[in-house]
Amino acid sequence: MIFKIWKPLRLLAKSKVIKTVFDTTWASLILQKPLDYWIDLECHSVFKYLFRHSVVVSGVAVGKKVEINSMINDGHALLGAKVAPFGAWYILKTPSKIPLRMKQYKSTTMKLAHWLQEQDGIRSVHYPE
Repeated sequence: MIFKIWKPLRLLAKSKVIKTVFDTTWASLILQKPLDYWIDLECHSVFKYLFRHSVVVSGVAVGKKVEINSMINDGHALLGAKVAPFGAWYILKTPSKIPLRMKQYKSTTMKLAHWLQEQDGIRSVHYPE
């Protein structure tokens, strides 16, 4: 499983004084928890999993306070525009059904992975269970 490589990668990065950032857009914040595996920062796509359309285009960085403060104090000019007040209000007021959607996504992709395993010509399927 991909999560098993996070700790060795983090240890290698730490030995070289490199910060690690993991983008959870692929499998969402529900199915992945990079901070539990010593990753410095994790990034989430707000519009992808909260809205499934682009009413608000935004992202979120999550990490230790020292990492976030460093981004705010030193790197904010490189991070792009901030969320407009209406967008922030919309993000806060929209009820999230992420766990329900993730359960359905996982169920559907698991069915597809099992179907692919049964197909002639496919040697292996790698999908975390």
